[in-house]
Amino acid sequence: MESVRILQIVGFKNSGKTTLIENWLDVLQEEGLGVSVIKHHGHAGPIELPSSETDSMKYFNKGASSSVVVGDGMVQFHNRRELDLNQLIELSMIANPDVILVEGFKREPLPKVVLIRTEEDWKILSSLQNIVLVVCLYEMALDTNNKIINRNNQQQLDNWVRNYVTETIMK
Repeated sequence: MESVRILQIVGFKNSGKTTLIENWLDVLQEEGLGVSVIKHHGHAGPIELPSSETDSMKYFNKGASSSVVVGDGMVQFHNRRELDLNQLIELSMIANPDVILVEGFKREPLPKVVLIRTEEDWKILSSLQNIVLVVCLYEMALDTNNKIINRNNQQQLDNWVRNYVTETIMK
């Protein structure tokens, strides 16, 4: 693997981040690219864990610092300490991806796609670092030099990510 392209997808709750990532997973995999996804759990409350009756969760609930279970080509990893984005990227690199899509982590300086629903969203999010694309719910007059694509134009969004990712990997 020559280079891994990392792209953040950020926006407020219910702005379409997960839906966009799901679509882009299909597009990038159709291009023959391996894709890993890192998601920041920004919702209130803990992450939903497997049943406490599984062996790995029994170990974790007994105080293990981490619990890893492997089987049938899958790995499940539970860790007591929250990892920062760089550590999560390193963990994702184990899968040898061509692309890592990151949902959230707004303040990180990686190239990012910003999803906005209102002009008020843009007033707040326009100060983020390294914006490469703005995705709007409807036509808006935004003060930006960034490319803007309407969220309902899936073909244009898919073409954008395909070009963005493949151009950088080929460099």
